[in-house]
Amino acid sequence: MTLGQEIKRNLGVSASIETPAEIRQFLSDPVYSEQLSLITQLDLHDKGLQSVPPEILFLPNLTHLNLSGNQLIALPPEIMSLIHLQDINLSYNEFSEFPNEICQLLELKKISLNGNLIGKLPSQIGQLTSLESLSLCENQFERIPLEAVALPNLRKLILSHNWIKQLSAEDSVFCERIPSVELFGNPVTGSVEED
Repeated sequence: MTLGQEIKRNLGVSASIETPAEIRQFLSDPVYSEQLSLITQLDLHDKGLQSVPPEILFLPNLTHLNLSGNQLIALPPEIMSLIHLQDINLSYNEFSEFPNEICQLLELKKISLNGNLIGKLPSQIGQLTSLESLSLCENQFERIPLEAVALPNLRKLILSHNWIKQLSAEDSVFCERIPSVELFGNPVTGSVEED
């Protein structure tokens, strides 16, 4: 269900909300401010967004945010105000680096960053001790990001369709520690490389 459909259903709005300008206008409309403050899930996928609408940063109860399929290259530092966020989908945007800002969202359980241009994880990701699922398909990873080892609750790591060619002994040990590691679609050849 799209933002327009969900909010129209919940708030009785009949107008279509599709473009970035319409989204910003709706989210800043004082008529709906009380109801909007109660929203826990917001789906803004495929809306042509080039930046995060600043109005969503004032949705204090937001737990799930879908910004996939847009043209985002960065997140505003203010995204850290979404302290209850548990699930963020930033897939199929234009991120060339992992957005460090989300490393401050300590309640995150699921991050999806598929289909971007990311090749490494920042050390700050270790702060996300509640993270259970990290999906990084179709990016630029050439090795398993060992920075994820510091994530004590990680249960699922998806690295399908990257550029991982060889697995080291350390990689193998790491993969055994996480219940589900998906590596299909990588050009892995041969056996485990001895360190």
